[in-house]
Amino acid sequence: MKSISVLIPAYNCETSLARCLDSLVYQSYIDFEIVIVNDGSTDRTFEIAKGYEEEFPGLIRVISRENGGVGQARNTALEYARGDVLFFIDADDTLEVDALEIMMREFDNKEVDCVCVGHDLVSSSMNIKNHVLTKRILNGEEAMKLLLKDWQLRNYCWGKCFKKELFEGMFFEGRCFEDVRLVHQVMMRANKIVILPEILYHYTVDQTTSLTSKMGAKKLAEWMEACVDQALNIVKIYPILSKDAANMIRKNGMICIGRILMDFSSDKKEKSESMKRVNESIRFSKTLKNIKGRLNTAD
Repeated sequence: MKSISVLIPAYNCETSLARCLDSLVYQSYIDFEIVIVNDGSTDRTFEIAKGYEEEFPGLIRVISRENGGVGQARNTALEYARGDVLFFIDADDTLEVDALEIMMREFDNKEVDCVCVGHDLVSSSMNIKNHVLTKRILNGEEAMKLLLKDWQLRNYCWGKCFKKELFEGMFFEGRCFEDVRLVHQVMMRANKIVILPEILYHYTVDQTTSLTSKMGAKKLAEWMEACVDQALNIVKIYPILSKDAANMIRKNGMICIGRILMDFSSDKKEKSESMKRVNESIRFSKTLKNIKGRLNTAD
């Protein structure tokens, strides 16, 4: 039986951490640990985490560090993880009680390196389900094509089980949207990727906002630049996906432009500079069909 490390970056999540942990400590799968990284929280996050560690000795470990952002917290969690398989969950999300067991069954096939599950976006006013209709087994190219669409297979590390060796030499950057910049690189190392239709992961969202609507202009520009980084990496390995990558950049660029125009929290200068950065990303999408040749020349 393979062991699994559940990794939780935790920053000022006193209102949600207990709910997250309650969904984990009674999982039907037996051989797992929970690693909580308290990222310099200023509320009761550490106190709550330590309380669970004392109540469930041997199951939960709490690591504290100075605040460095979610990417650095995940890097710390990776350093302490003992399991054969890694599973990331955010501190305000929850799992079905049999989630780990269902995912771990797939690793009976030794060729499987990554397992992804369906999820829903949950608030008091909505429940949006996001999943495939039937089980799918993907190779690298097929997985990257779905990642570029960012729907049935999301660009984030949560909701996925990875064999630990996929992360060897990999780490989350300190920049924003570190998931978008890294997850595809890790998944390109996988022989087989399984997507399960069961909705096992519950992603909590603010009831009044979407995932991108509360971003300011600067954050939106940074998101676009992360999308460009992702597209570059994918097209370098799978040039056949250049059209898909270009479409992803253009689609997200148009979303960002609309958000920036409706952003009343950023000043005029910041909005103008962010709009320029987004437009540069959109213009870049036109060159993607030739990116393979240019990268080979640069090498």
